Amino acid sequence: MSADNWAICPRCVKRAREKLTACTGDVVMSYGQVPLEDFVRAQASLAPVDPEQFRTFREDYEIHGASEGAIRVDYGGGCDVCGLTLSFNDVRELPV
Repeated sequence: MSADNWAICPRCVKRAREKLTACTGDVVMSYGQVPLEDFVRAQASLAPVDPEQFRTFREDYEIHGASEGAIRVDYGGGCDVCGLTLSFNDVRELPV
């Protein structure tokens, strides 16, 4: 099989959103506790999570077998960043 697709990793996106939520809470809690310039700078650093930045999940797949009477699907995927993986094989008989 060869690399057919680089997909968005759902685990990486989830972790980035959780981190943003935690950082947002920290910034909010710092209001009135730090100099205004530091608060404004911290607030400006909070950017929304762009899922496109997380195209780190490589998907390899192959679908074949019609001429033999059964379709075989082989799938394997994994993220280079967080290590999330999934693989499976399935065979479905054609109703000939």
